[in-house]
Amino acid sequence: MQRRSFFALSALALLAGTLPLAALAADPAKQEIVIGTTVGDFADMVTDSIKPQLEAKGYQVKLVEFTDYVTPNIALADGSLDVNCFQHKPYLESFAKDRGLSLAPITQVPTGPMGLYAGKLGDLKAVKEGSTVAIPNDPTNQARALLMLQDLGWLTLKEGINPLKASEFDVVKNPHNLKLVLLEAAQLPRSREDVDFSVINGNFAASSGIPFSSGLFLERSYDFINWVVVKSADADKPFAKDVAAAYNSAAFKAYAYAYLMGHPRIGKGPGMFLMVRTMETSPTGLPLQLFCYTNTTVWVEYEGIQGEIFDHLIGVLPQFGLTLYQRSSDYGTHYPPARPDVVAR
Repeated sequence: MQRRSFFALSALALLAGTLPLAALAADPAKQEIVIGTTVGDFADMVTDSIKPQLEAKGYQVKLVEFTDYVTPNIALADGSLDVNCFQHKPYLESFAKDRGLSLAPITQVPTGPMGLYAGKLGDLKAVKEGSTVAIPNDPTNQARALLMLQDLGWLTLKEGINPLKASEFDVVKNPHNLKLVLLEAAQLPRSREDVDFSVINGNFAASSGIPFSSGLFLERSYDFINWVVVKSADADKPFAKDVAAAYNSAAFKAYAYAYLMGHPRIGKGPGMFLMVRTMETSPTGLPLQLFCYTNTTVWVEYEGIQGEIFDHLIGVLPQFGLTLYQRSSDYGTHYPPARPDVVAR
């Protein structure tokens, strides 16, 4: 038997990831924010979550989508964009240094992993002498791909090299004599028809409808989490802080979903859907709603699971730059009560 658990987490505050009240008005010096992302999940995040939050504060938000990893930073540097979101820190640092740009990361975002996907061959065991593997041709993502292939045991790189700058010339052992095919990252999903395997960035896998679960092997490094980036001169401006706060709430929502998906006491059988969503922004912050099933109907166990989830998620809020809104226990005694904020049934 399963027990349905429905938690509307907001002002009464078992779990409201809230934005500071001071941030509810738009930066008077910056009424429009132009955000650039690569196509796929980062663009969807802006449309579904970031834009509504910023518009609720009074900003106008424009999304510009790109299919390459060069133009977004150039556009940010020349003022065509105010913010971009598509790159990990090693790429940002390398690109900014090579181009003489002054760009600053302001917050991390949920990032799909790079993965090795099937092409003509559909299983890792099918790798053979001279198999072709398509990988990104830009330096930092090429290094990521090579590190992943090394973790897989298909290649060995030189000892002592900077792993974030590894290139095809640093391969010292290639037992299968793999043929590396270097392509633009955006072309990698389409390359699968022409090669045996393809190493694809998470955002381009998502935008091409390729589920991460279909990956034959996924990268394990945490060095390649993507960041929201602005010009260094804008990093401390109010609009940049508002953008970071919006992304932090989106990141927390993604974290909460992943946490529940991995929780051993949350039911995931047929008909037991799991949902994490943000509700309409209010003066007290941004309510977060969780809907899930526990794998028990024993009330004491159910209460323990609920308490464990709340304690964990409340405990990690500061890591996302979020604060908890709590209302005093005598709320409603002197003022008209608000709508119910917590429902369990």
